[in-house]
Amino acid sequence: MAVIRGIRAAEALFYDAFKKTDIKFIYFSQNKVEYPIKTKNLRLVNELLKPRYFCDPIAILNGGNYTNRSLIQIENLEKHIKNTDIVCLSDTFYSWCDQAANLCNKYNKKLVTVVWETIPNHPSKFVPPYNFYIKNVVKKTDLFLLRSKLALKFAENIGIPKGEIKVIYKGVDLKLFFPREKQMRKSWPEANRPSDEKIKILYVGQLTKAKGVGDLLNIFVNLCNEFNNIELIVAGRGRLEERIKSMAKKYPIKYLGFVNYFDLPQVYREADIFCSPSKDLRILGFKVWEELFSYTLMEAMASGLPIVATKCGGIPEEIGDRNFLVKQGNREGMYNSLKSLIVSNEKRKFIGLFNRRRAEKMFDANMQAQETEKIILSIM
Repeated sequence: MAVIRGIRAAEALFYDAFKKTDIKFIYFSQNKVEYPIKTKNLRLVNELLKPRYFCDPIAILNGGNYTNRSLIQIENLEKHIKNTDIVCLSDTFYSWCDQAANLCNKYNKKLVTVVWETIPNHPSKFVPPYNFYIKNVVKKTDLFLLRSKLALKFAENIGIPKGEIKVIYKGVDLKLFFPREKQMRKSWPEANRPSDEKIKILYVGQLTKAKGVGDLLNIFVNLCNEFNNIELIVAGRGRLEERIKSMAKKYPIKYLGFVNYFDLPQVYREADIFCSPSKDLRILGFKVWEELFSYTLMEAMASGLPIVATKCGGIPEEIGDRNFLVKQGNREGMYNSLKSLIVSNEKRKFIGLFNRRRAEKMFDANMQAQETEKIILSIM
């Protein structure tokens, strides 16, 4: 099987857990790069991107850098698809998805398309050439794997036949992401907490407005006016990086920047609360992005952390009703939710235990990978 993906460690580790399939993992990039992790079973192949036509207008507008919306194709993809039985790609509306679908049709290969998108009337459905890519991929795909139940709305809207759909969650490595010992103790009285130990709030992800990072920073400043035993840990990169660095000089903020995937579990284990304040991204009034099904939330649950998050996209489905869910952009609601966890060790412990059990039941990468492999092999 040929799996076509960008560069994301969790994706490679997921397919590395397949037991019965020989997988060539084709990861694409603008320049030659080594994959950030080593895998046991995958054959990792890096292929370069190039303009699909004489130039890519998106790159011209983006300083020469390709984006997901670029009109590009993957070099040597035909060679890889020609010599495989099944091709697995992610999403429906990217240029290389259309390229892969055409090659699968040319060589009579089975095509599996993974769907993350959840917005029913996503702009790609209406804007050319992306709407043509969608129609082509839908027509030529043999099996659609949806990563959330919410994605069913998007799938229905673009005309995917129900008989070709399977909903199956992704997962994370529960042996890699696990709680620190004290979070799992049946008894951890607040009196046993060292007096100088701070309660740590963690954010992991892109440092952008749509991720709600600006809201979190403002809320944390207000929390600092009430509590002197808290700390905000931020891991990630993005446009708000300089603001965070500046605020860290005045407030108890630890900015980690980009964190290697295998170092992330320890970052989660150092935290007490996880926060995901995402907000819908709209352009000219049209919703173009919402939180899909977040790896960081699965990682936080596996790490036994209680979560404060917004009702954005697939977040409610992912974390369930035991965590704190507030309206998008509701700073007061998020402030009160974080405060509720800061002052109550018992509440943090109770929700953290629930989240670990939820991860074990629903988001065990090994179990989810084997189920995914079984479904994929059923179309042969």
